[in-house]
Amino acid sequence: MNPRDPSMRRRLPPDPLTRAIILAAAAHAKERGRGGDPKLLHVLRVMLRVDDPEERVAAALHDVVEEEAATLADLLRAGFSRRVVRLVDLMTRREDEDYFDYIRRLCADPAARRIKLADLADNTDVRMKLKRRTDKDLEKIRRFARARRMILKCRTARAARPATPKRRAVTASSAVRRRRRPR
Repeated sequence: MNPRDPSMRRRLPPDPLTRAIILAAAAHAKERGRGGDPKLLHVLRVMLRVDDPEERVAAALHDVVEEEAATLADLLRAGFSRRVVRLVDLMTRREDEDYFDYIRRLCADPAARRIKLADLADNTDVRMKLKRRTDKDLEKIRRFARARRMILKCRTARAARPATPKRRAVTASSAVRRRRRPR
């Protein structure tokens, strides 16, 4: 199924998750993961590691744009929500973008962090289960571990920020309560 086909939206099911899985299957039909399994299995494992329905849709589509099977505009035309497309955009590493700059960029969004942590966990698991690991595999495992630490650090740093106190709105009743009584 070609996501650039204008009639595609009419032929896809209305459920966004099913639509995402169908597009991911079409985009990765000929690809194999590092362990030799179809690439779609990686996409499904990442998708199942997140709980939010829209995050699952974005997780299913997380490699579609990077693999140049579709554009962000194609995903919008296919009927995916702006939030899903924004998450896919954050999950897509730009051409000539440093890997750790990419990680810093996606850190801005909690949902993108959750999806990327799921992606890193699956990529690491696949490489750890290999009977023969190359130097490149070991380097990627180290890189994934560093990226995971960066994301977790980013998450805890954002959580530790002190909340800005909210100003109470002054209403007529609160203004009356605050008036001093004459003595």
